Amino acid sequence: MIRKEELEIALTRLGIRELREEQKKPLAAALSGEDIIVRLPTGLGKSLIGQVPAIMDTTGYTLVLSPVLALQTDQAAKMRVHGVDAHILNSTLGAEQRKAVLSAMHAGRGQMLIYLGPEQLARKDVHTALTLGGCRRVVVDEAHLILEATDSFRPEFHQIGDILQSLPTKPQIIALTATITAKGTKDLKKELKIPDAITFMGPVRRVNLSLDIVHVSGDNFQDIINRAVLRQLEGLKRGLRAIVYCPTPKRVKEIHKLLKSRGLSAVHLHGKTKRKKREQRQLDFIRGKAQIMVATTAFGLGVDIPDVRMIIHAGLPLTLDGYFQEIGRAGRDGKPAECCLIYHDGDFGRNRSILTSGSAGRKKYVARQDELLKKLVSGTSCIWKMAEKYFGDGVGKRCHGCPSCIRHDHL
Repeated sequence: MIRKEELEIALTRLGIRELREEQKKPLAAALSGEDIIVRLPTGLGKSLIGQVPAIMDTTGYTLVLSPVLALQTDQAAKMRVHGVDAHILNSTLGAEQRKAVLSAMHAGRGQMLIYLGPEQLARKDVHTALTLGGCRRVVVDEAHLILEATDSFRPEFHQIGDILQSLPTKPQIIALTATITAKGTKDLKKELKIPDAITFMGPVRRVNLSLDIVHVSGDNFQDIINRAVLRQLEGLKRGLRAIVYCPTPKRVKEIHKLLKSRGLSAVHLHGKTKRKKREQRQLDFIRGKAQIMVATTAFGLGVDIPDVRMIIHAGLPLTLDGYFQEIGRAGRDGKPAECCLIYHDGDFGRNRSILTSGSAGRKKYVARQDELLKKLVSGTSCIWKMAEKYFGDGVGKRCHGCPSCIRHDHL
């Protein structure tokens, strides 16, 4: 039984004065030792649901499966600022550093967090440490990625459930995500081998986000998109930050070069960016040294930046899930933020080609995403009502702030 005083001490240690309503029930379930799946919009404090049980538990440690190396380092550093025993376990460590973390796991120390990627779970030294029984819980961050993994993209995500199930003492599992459908939660339970997990689905709608969609046409559509990005960024005040999402590394480089030529403070990254450059550029943006990040979807997972005021899509996102995941990185502090999607009709064909590459069995999924994205940009439906229906929320009233609603209100 968790005493209220113990909880208050843990929250104070993390600098939290009081819980949000959306955090209370899932945190109570987590503290009771239940397996849980939690969907909360970006910025509503999902991470705390795994952190609080970890620092209150004196009998064992907590693993946090985080998909990006730079974020593992950043998350562990933030915990250490609060005096929490936190470590990373990844390919950046030297032999002695790795040995020290594994020794802490062997000892089964309590009140300790270890951040690592799913690829580490299958390593023999990590698995040996896990079999000793000191792991009390596993927090799976960005859990929706398990459903997106393929044989060629992060296949280790599909091994998480089997590995944890094989341990002598199965740890509690806390799966966290900002975007997953009701059907997705059922699939996630199967993947993680947690059939009795309690599901908490926070609201999808973000009332502080202003949404816009811009359609461009013509043979020189890439130049038109580039100019449209510049026009959007003209409204970004000095000191505030923006993310420009691009569908390909080539467009990332083009737009970054354009912004730099106009004297704008921008960095860029994509999936082929070398690790050291990627980490430095992410840190430059996170710490405010750069005002604009131009990137593919390789940037953003788990990034904790409360004051991104603008998200621009310089091309159609690959999926509807991706669109809501990416705009969810704006206005995490609850203040108004702008999101603009700029697209060309040719984007649909490019998306189909990318999504079907090496995945012939996903034809229905690809066709469904194509249909949903066409509906998104058509302006025929309130975007937030569409999101609520797709993600399995109760469908609310028109938002009066998306292109469809604005057009409807002026009829």
